[in-house]
Amino acid sequence: MRLTRATDYAVRVMMRLALKPGGGRMTQEELAEQARVPVQFLGKVLQSLVRAGLASSHRGVQGGFELSRPGAEINLLQIVEATDGPIQLEARFTIPAGERLPESVAADEVWRQAATAMTDVLRNASLAELVQLASREYAPALDVPLEQTSASSRTYIAAPRPMPYPVELAAAQ
Repeated sequence: MRLTRATDYAVRVMMRLALKPGGGRMTQEELAEQARVPVQFLGKVLQSLVRAGLASSHRGVQGGFELSRPGAEINLLQIVEATDGPIQLEARFTIPAGERLPESVAADEVWRQAATAMTDVLRNASLAELVQLASREYAPALDVPLEQTSASSRTYIAAPRPMPYPVELAAAQ
C-alpha cells in the first residue's frame, strides 16, 4: 500500500479545519497557506473531502470550508479512502493464479492480514487524536494554543498511541 501526496494534503487540511478556533470556516486560500498545500492541487483535495462527507463547503462572503462532523467522528481511514479509494495491498504477481506455487498461495493469507492490520490502524486513529497530539507537541509551530482549538473540548485518549506500522508517503503518480 502506498499513500499518495493527495492523502498527505488531505490529512493536513482536515487537521487545519479541526484546529480552527470555534470550528469556524476557512477559505481555500487560508487552507493552502496554513496547510502548505499548492492552491492548484487543493481544489481537488477539498472536492474529495466534501464528496466523502468529511468537510462541508459554503458559498458567499462568509463561505469557506469546515468539518462536517466532530474530529472524534472522523478517522484516518475515511480520509485515505476519500482521496485514494479503498485500501488495497499492492501485490503484483506475474504468474497467473492457477499456475502459482503453493508458497505464493500460502503467503496470500499474510498479505490479507497485513492489509487488515493497516486498515484497523487507520480506522482507530481519529482526527481528534491527531489534533490533540499536534496541539500538545507542536502548538508553537501550529500557532494555535490547545485550549483555543475547536477539537480541544472533545474526549481524547490519555496519551498518544504509538503507531505500530511504519507508513511511507509516496508522491502521486
